[in-house]
Amino acid sequence: MTIHESTAAFEAWLRDQLSDRGKCDDAALLGKHADMKKEGPHAFLRGTFYRWAELWKDVTDGGSKVAAAGDTHVENFGTWRDEEGRLVWGVNDFDEACELPWTSDLVRLGVSATLALDKLKNFKLSAGDACDAIRDGYAKAVSFGQASPLVLAEKHNVLRSFALKLILSKPPEKFWEKKEEKLKPAQNMPGDARTALQAALLQGSVNVAFLQPKPSDQPGMGSRGKRRFYALAMWKGAKMLREAKPVVPSAMAWASAHDAGPGLADMLTSPRRCPDPFQKIRGKWVVRRLAADSSKIELEDLGSAGADKDMERKVFESMGSEIGNLHLGSISAAKLRRELDARGSDATWLRKAAKDWTKRLNEDFEEFCRKPK
Repeated sequence: MTIHESTAAFEAWLRDQLSDRGKCDDAALLGKHADMKKEGPHAFLRGTFYRWAELWKDVTDGGSKVAAAGDTHVENFGTWRDEEGRLVWGVNDFDEACELPWTSDLVRLGVSATLALDKLKNFKLSAGDACDAIRDGYAKAVSFGQASPLVLAEKHNVLRSFALKLILSKPPEKFWEKKEEKLKPAQNMPGDARTALQAALLQGSVNVAFLQPKPSDQPGMGSRGKRRFYALAMWKGAKMLREAKPVVPSAMAWASAHDAGPGLADMLTSPRRCPDPFQKIRGKWVVRRLAADSSKIELEDLGSAGADKDMERKVFESMGSEIGNLHLGSISAAKLRRELDARGSDATWLRKAAKDWTKRLNEDFEEFCRKPK
């Protein structure tokens, strides 16, 4: 199919998936189309995992299939607090988790790095260097099968330093001001979404307000069309915020016309993760905590944290390690290492694959920006 045909077919499928939860937000989808065209190829990559799934479902030389994150990109990594209260960094969105060749997550991340770094003119690392770092981090994770979640309590000094400077040092008031100005009172909120949010609030919460995004400030990109709802409350003298999104199968289920394999629920409970205790599936909704210390580390902010080239490289290496650790939840380290070694001792294959898929994506983007015939 052309990109226009794929988009129309996927969005029809999405409407059907959401028909029992207050319908699809068609206005948000139209806004997504406009934003992708305006913001460029990287936004297009983030908003069109359905196209990636459609093209990758028939890839035969991608290696063994694993429980994959699916929608890997540089903005899909962030921080949260674990049950011990420790700060954790890693993939924080598994809406598109599915079964894919292990190479897909790496190649998609390489494409994302290529497109993102092209816009960050003051970034010191090149796209090729980023691919090298991703591959090296992945190789370290799968070498002995002893990779662990990136808990920033005792190790991972570079990531912890960035988190301290870019997240924990910022006044929480700015986080709340920014969040609240993007929200408005909820309208036509499904009853089960309200129930899910209420169940996620801590006992003793007061002044509870149910909210939704303003049409002009829709969050995310790939999840546009899924109506999000929020519960903002006071607890023990300070604010708390919970977000609910409808649980929908990965776009791979649409692309392959059958079950997509391990998905969101499997990833949230994977023994290879250090989970966010506040992120849970409640009925047909996934609910998570939003707070100043549960946030993304933006690449464009690394410069303000005094990052040099080695530090920038460490961030991409950590991304590769996190992906490797996740993959080890569904395949043996020995098998994964053999397949990685068969592709060479460096990232030449990943550089080439990222370049080839970036070219393919740019072709789709250019076609998407033209009116369908």
